[in-house]
Amino acid sequence: MMSFQTGSSWRSQPLRRVVITLSILTLLLASLALSLLAVHTRAFAASSFVLQYANANTTATTGAPRPHFEIINNSTSSVSLSNLTIRYWYTRDGTQSQQFWCDYAQAGCSNLTGSFTSLTSPTSTADTYLQVGFSAAAGSIAIGGNSGDIQVRFNKSDWSNYNQANDYSWNPNQTSYASWSQVTLYLNGQLVWGTEPNGTSVTPTATPTFTPTPITTATPTSTSVSGSSGNWTTNGTKILTPAGNQYIISGINWYGFETPDSVAHGLWSYDIPTVLGLVKSYGYNTLRLPYSNQMWESNPVPQNDVGCTSCVGLHSRDILAKIINYAGSIGLHVILDDHRSDAGESAEQSGLWYTPQYPESNWISDWVSMQHWVHGIPQTLGTTDTITVNSLASDGLPIVLGYDLRNEPHVQGSYPNEYAAGAQWGSGDGIDPATNPNPNPFAPACVSSSSCHDWRLAAERAGDAILGDAATHHWSNPLIFVEGTSNFPTASGTQASGPYAGTWWGGNLQGVNGNSGNAGAPVVLNAGGSASSLGAAVNNQLVYSAHEYGPTLFQQSWFNSSTCYKSGCSSSSLVDIWASNWAYIATPNGIHPTWPGHTSYPWSNTGAAAYTSAPVWIGEFGTGNGSGDLTSTGAGSQGQWFTDLLNFIKSSYGSGGSGVAVSDLDWTYWALNGEDSFGLLNGSYNGLVSPAKEYSYLCAIEKGSLALPAGSGSGQCGSTGALPAPQ
Repeated sequence: MMSFQTGSSWRSQPLRRVVITLSILTLLLASLALSLLAVHTRAFAASSFVLQYANANTTATTGAPRPHFEIINNSTSSVSLSNLTIRYWYTRDGTQSQQFWCDYAQAGCSNLTGSFTSLTSPTSTADTYLQVGFSAAAGSIAIGGNSGDIQVRFNKSDWSNYNQANDYSWNPNQTSYASWSQVTLYLNGQLVWGTEPNGTSVTPTATPTFTPTPITTATPTSTSVSGSSGNWTTNGTKILTPAGNQYIISGINWYGFETPDSVAHGLWSYDIPTVLGLVKSYGYNTLRLPYSNQMWESNPVPQNDVGCTSCVGLHSRDILAKIINYAGSIGLHVILDDHRSDAGESAEQSGLWYTPQYPESNWISDWVSMQHWVHGIPQTLGTTDTITVNSLASDGLPIVLGYDLRNEPHVQGSYPNEYAAGAQWGSGDGIDPATNPNPNPFAPACVSSSSCHDWRLAAERAGDAILGDAATHHWSNPLIFVEGTSNFPTASGTQASGPYAGTWWGGNLQGVNGNSGNAGAPVVLNAGGSASSLGAAVNNQLVYSAHEYGPTLFQQSWFNSSTCYKSGCSSSSLVDIWASNWAYIATPNGIHPTWPGHTSYPWSNTGAAAYTSAPVWIGEFGTGNGSGDLTSTGAGSQGQWFTDLLNFIKSSYGSGGSGVAVSDLDWTYWALNGEDSFGLLNGSYNGLVSPAKEYSYLCAIEKGSLALPAGSGSGQCGSTGALPAPQ
């Protein structure tokens, strides 16, 4: 939470002579075909191919094996990939249907297929094989060339685990590409590399025989599924799935990993399926999960997990992995939030993204470690992980949408010395914004000493490191969520001396555009970089985030007797306050950064493409459970703020009526936790504190396939009344 500020035989005898003649002709044609095939294949001796393998999931018990392959062509002729197939041999450990996914392929994931075949004569180490094939569009491998990376994974329909330890093709020690004889390669159905589990190996002769090979003894038992996890991306104000469909975050925060408990709260009462079952039953599609750098690096064994018997004795990261995996198994998605450095409550008091114990270098390296962990690579910080994070949710999309880089950057107050000591936006950290408002974020001298204060540049450094690491591993790009700060200089003020316009911690995004006196500073992202150069620009992965609260948290100046909803209704119009601080980013052409004294903004400095709008995610907002916390009791009241904010979010889905053309607002309510005064669940974690809060208010802004259906029946949106009109 936050603080303020901030798939006829011939029988007739008369035809016998004809049949004999045709039979002889058929045999002659078959002989000719075989001769031609022999000539064709003779060019490809068995020793002409090498299949290299790398293991991207070394955890013995996992829900998603991740074999990677590379085919090397040492023959004297190019070969079409469509004539080649790869087989990975393993024990299925169950009867569930299975899914195949391509994470990356140089030939293009859309040109790969995967199918599963059960062996009629299984061995102790293999009863199934995964076959990877290629379409004609995949191209060919030149003489002396290779296929490039082929990164795949597979899972069961219920995401239950495989025991890789007894799998024929699994090699836990081979984490980089090398020859491996226990994966097999076939050219036109003929084994040309490796040894099958039954001992069949490559025939050491250039001319293959044409008797049926053991590969015909298997019986397909499940359907072939091909696909790619792909990138979550953005387009204008929308977040898009890898298939290009809009996804509106309608979620909730579940906190605890950032606290000294180092585990999600409520697991002392119930297990993970019970809690997450409630989340889904109430119509939410996304979890925001806060954590601390201390938890990530120390990976302790939490004590308060009695209700979650499967969590007892596990370390924090393994429990977090269980939450992510179960969430994905029921169709939920996750945003991971670096909430604070040291374990504790609320935001980091200093407002910065680093402390002496956890400098900026740790903050960034922890994010890279997190990304590796999300991609199924066990981490060793504190203690080695034993549970692998699954990649894909039951809807076929990546479970993890992306990373909220830091919770609530802010300054402690409105005085210049307080602003100078906290998280600023667009100050440049020694690079004058008047000269270059869009610099290389790695260039400031303060980076090496972990003493920077420009949050916008820090967010770019972390985002660039994450995206550069993803590019290096050929992983899909995550969404990068960047929160606002708390203060920004007014048009008549300066970064150095103010005055400053203030709002909630993490809620001020005025610096993206800037104003007539201060250069704008939109976030731009690159795939890695250093002080001397930047990687390729990465567009369409950025989501801005703001936190928003009402007067029960702090009595901001706009909560008064003139407080009203619609734009222009008074100087205390809530819509105008929201539009000024953050909502303008999600309006048509809302982003147009200023550069005082210049006619255009220097987007090209970092190779970035200019953008005029972006998604906005309200990462936190919340209220109590009394009637006055939900429904207005008068101008400037908590109930007015909450009702009006929900109506504003709802207006962004097409209903309008606010006076501002805001679109596609995403959100996560604070919080699920039963011990929180704003909590959705009761203290026992077995139901709602206030049914009206869910069935009249929050359900009104839920979107997507999990959203509660409208109606008056039990468990339907509206069963406790309709969302009141804005006040």
